[in-house]
Amino acid sequence: MTFVPADFQVPNGIPCPGGTLRLLDMDYLAQDFDAYMSSIERIQRAFDYEVETWPYRGLSMRLALADAAYCEWEHYCRTSFSYCVFTENDVRHLGCIYIHQTAHPQAEAQVMTWTRADGIPEGLDDDLFAFAKDWVARDWPFETLVYPGREHAWADCRAPAFVPGDFKVPEFKQFEDMQLCLLNMDHTRLDYEAYMSNIDHVKGVLGPHFMDWPTPDITPRLALADTGWCEWMHDLKICFSYGIFNADMSRELGCLYLSPTDHPDHDAEICFWFVKDASDAGVEPRFMAFVRDWLASDWPFARPGFPGRDVPWDSWSAV
Repeated sequence: MTFVPADFQVPNGIPCPGGTLRLLDMDYLAQDFDAYMSSIERIQRAFDYEVETWPYRGLSMRLALADAAYCEWEHYCRTSFSYCVFTENDVRHLGCIYIHQTAHPQAEAQVMTWTRADGIPEGLDDDLFAFAKDWVARDWPFETLVYPGREHAWADCRAPAFVPGDFKVPEFKQFEDMQLCLLNMDHTRLDYEAYMSNIDHVKGVLGPHFMDWPTPDITPRLALADTGWCEWMHDLKICFSYGIFNADMSRELGCLYLSPTDHPDHDAEICFWFVKDASDAGVEPRFMAFVRDWLASDWPFARPGFPGRDVPWDSWSAV
């Protein structure tokens, strides 16, 4: 199920309290980083988190880039939308509006806003939140909305943790003469080469939500947004993407994805793909057996499922 319809025109560059709303992407990295890192306590209070999370002290510029890349990839996939408020001529970043998917059982989306701690017009925090409520309800294709940290408890809007907070995620794992490594932005070139040279072979492996991926129009910049998305998800422990590389890490042969799921019979969704020459060599059955053993021995999942392999995608998606 898509977050917004395919024909929905996502707004950008519209007037709002304090200035203009612009979709957050990697071009705005420096302004975004300055705004939230100078306003940590204010944002934490605005969102009323039960536990301290983003933004946190010590967050590096590299992870800030991963965060901005995450936003750009989400916009491309149309799975969430993050906006910055800029003053005239984009001189100053005043805050953000987020329109994201929600785990709340009676809502289609959640809306969050924050404003920076210094140098903003009086009343902007309340004005921006009021604007966001009215704008999303009026102009976006959602019937029911929630406002976590403002009008709704975060506990009702946040999905359960995929892994425990103290779980140490394996960064590397050996498989035969291959290396599994958590994907990050350093792997962008090899990752891009692998799937773009195997489009017809890989397409559809990740199920109906990503039936069109990879597409010929994916640019190197979007490839960086994709690996940045992975790196940010790893930092938040929301899901985990591994590149499968040859022994000297000079070529990516495939990827393994460990993701949360709503399926009642499973507590993790496991997907993977290999480039065509590796698939033709018969590696996939051995790799699937390896992953089952690895999950059982090193991961906190009791019932992982392999949609498209041991469960048909139609059955998995229909539940």
